Amino acid sequence: MTTLVIAKLNPKDAEKVGEYSKRAAPTVAAFGGEFLSKGSLSPLHGDSKFAKAAIISFPSRESALGWYKSKAYQDLIALRDEAMDSQFLIIE
Repeated sequence: MTTLVIAKLNPKDAEKVGEYSKRAAPTVAAFGGEFLSKGSLSPLHGDSKFAKAAIISFPSRESALGWYKSKAYQDLIALRDEAMDSQFLIIE
């Protein structure tokens, strides 16, 4: 069953966000993930703590978790945390 990962974020350093995005994309693809949407958030109702979001589709929960827990992605977390404040969620 398709599983979605929602990444919500507030950029802290645009240059580092670009580097993180460039390096993270191949880790997503390696697990069958595909970016469905990326961009600014415009709340329809309520307040949002985050300004931007990305939606990533994976073939299964296992592939989504495999991506997030992979060494290749885990090696990028320090860069991610320097680049942005973020929250990652799974929708099943």
